[in-house]
Amino acid sequence: MSSVRILDIASEAGVSRSLVSKVLSGRMGTSTVRPELASRIRKIAQARGFVPNAAARSLHSGRQDCIAVFLSRHGTEGSALLERFLDGATRELARAGKRMGLQFFHDEAEFRRDCLAAASRARVDGVLFGGMPYFDLAPALAELAERGLPAATVFGDPAAEGVPNAGVSQEAVGEVAAKHLLSRGCRRPLALSSPGFSAKVGERRLAGFRAVFEKAGAPVADDRVVAISRTYVPNADALARIAAAAKRRAIDAVFCESDRGAALVLNALLEAGVRVPEQVKVLGVDDSPFCTLAAIPLSSVSTHETERAAAGVRLLDEAIAGGAPASILARPAVAARGTTR
Repeated sequence: MSSVRILDIASEAGVSRSLVSKVLSGRMGTSTVRPELASRIRKIAQARGFVPNAAARSLHSGRQDCIAVFLSRHGTEGSALLERFLDGATRELARAGKRMGLQFFHDEAEFRRDCLAAASRARVDGVLFGGMPYFDLAPALAELAERGLPAATVFGDPAAEGVPNAGVSQEAVGEVAAKHLLSRGCRRPLALSSPGFSAKVGERRLAGFRAVFEKAGAPVADDRVVAISRTYVPNADALARIAAAAKRRAIDAVFCESDRGAALVLNALLEAGVRVPEQVKVLGVDDSPFCTLAAIPLSSVSTHETERAAAGVRLLDEAIAGGAPASILARPAVAARGTTR
């Protein structure tokens, strides 16, 4: 807490304590002050390193200066998506002088028991959701709205109408991947396709990927789409099929739905004697930290998790202030490294 008091600033500025309090809080009420005097008060406060008392500020404003972050675990091992989300959110909250209450959840029952039941205006000013919406969150968001709690999300797509979201288009992930491979001369790519819940994400990425190659006159035939049995991670049969196709020169690139999958594909190709990237280029998704540590550094599509989390905090802050923020859509980008050089 700052040792500089409002009284000290008032004494130096030659004004009343109440005027300094009103200027620094931005709540003038019916009082008026000359712009040059208000500017002088702020400069003195800044020069002295004045920090408002958080408890007093909360009491005056009715806010807690704290948001709840409800985060579902997502991403394959080593992707660091959770860490990047938290890095972006905490940095933005620190910049805004706010605190965070964090709760992870895995399914709807756990979410309702541990997250939704604890969300109240007496504890937090709003709620930020992140990760992956594994179930329909629209009813929960409606319930929070009834409680008077603003909410924002950091998902690929908005979870409910009217709730601001810092999103990313899954089709665009496939599109930028395809354009990158085309720019590297690839005309015969192979793509992986995931099962289960992730099938929806994978299908949209694949649709964007195929649309770009179709437009370029190099359509991706069904025999160059490999369905894998585990989410985002190819099994031994899929890896063998990919290596065999590469050895007979039937493919010149592999687009994987995760960097972990891309690393496994890269290892399988190298073990089969396939030269990467000369014969086959490999591209993953998530721009994971281990990409630079692979036998050949992995190229990967980034969905900007850190920046989107920070944007989600700003959207929520605007909603808390009474605004009506619009959702934003980040454009994915390729971090090009050795596997597509």
